[in-house]
Amino acid sequence: NVLAGFASSHPPLGDINESMSTLWYHDHRVDFTAQNVYKGLAGFYLLFNQFDTGDETTGFRLPSFPNFDIPMMFNDKNFDPDDGLLAFDLANRDGILGDKFLVNGKIQPFFEVKRRRYRFRWLDAGPSRFYQFFFTDTTNLNQRIKFHQISTDGNLLTRPVEVESVRISVAERADVIIDFSKYAGKTLY
Repeated sequence: NVLAGFASSHPPLGDINESMSTLWYHDHRVDFTAQNVYKGLAGFYLLFNQFDTGDETTGFRLPSFPNFDIPMMFNDKNFDPDDGLLAFDLANRDGILGDKFLVNGKIQPFFEVKRRRYRFRWLDAGPSRFYQFFFTDTTNLNQRIKFHQISTDGNLLTRPVEVESVRISVAERADVIIDFSKYAGKTLY
């Protein structure tokens, strides 16, 4: 929880440009990391400071945690069709592509939003798949809906960047702001 450079280039507290906000933890046991994360032994570790405060009335005024600042851990898994248990092939060293997509441990969940801004903290927890996230209006599937990316792998960007999509690979993170007040009465996917 100490900023980079605290003991040399930016004493006494470190370089605020190196402050992290969206972190995650997982097991690092040699040769067992992938299977332990696959089994769900991972979680978010969120940090706040005077700029990224977790309260939208202060600092950068990002959506408030926990109601409108939503961590989302994505992964895909295989389930045994006979017993429904999680399947992991220990002999497969080439990666696993699951048949079910999960967010925070739930298969294809639904999240109803209010007409306001939300911060989503996206994490690809693997084990092998890359994700390309974008939004479309169900009445016009060719239309990409723009949103703002505010961080990559924990560090906030110098300013929000308007994007049509965000791609993350295994263990990568991205924070985005989506303003759902612009899409009243629409269903977005």
